[in-house]
Amino acid sequence: MRTSQSIPDWFFIANFMCELYLRYIEQICTEKLFGRTAAIQMSQ
Repeated sequence: MRTSQSIPDWFFIANFMCELYLRYIEQICTEKLFGRTAAIQMSQ
């Protein structure tokens, strides 16, 4: 691992992965939530 004064590459990679992961979770939660409400509305 090289030492440099600038922000290391792994920081950007980790930050990017976290953002992707959060977006992925948010999308799944939204789909489940909307899917459930849509199913409830259809059954009524």
